[in-house]
Amino acid sequence: MGKRHSIQRVDLLEVGKSITWKEFNYNPKALLNAIDVVLTTPSFAEKARWMQAILKTYHAEKTAADIIER
Repeated sequence: MGKRHSIQRVDLLEVGKSITWKEFNYNPKALLNAIDVVLTTPSFAEKARWMQAILKTYHAEKTAADIIER
């Protein structure tokens, strides 16, 4: 999954907020605005906790070790 696809997923799952490079170049404060929205909107924190619980089930360390050993 490329960078653009990853950030689209973040937007889709509502665990964060993205801005485009074009938006940032036009108005660098757009980044601060996006950060402010994420930090002050309770649903972002709720979705982040939800995503955290899902990611904990992945057992990333073991999976990575298994892949390296293969």
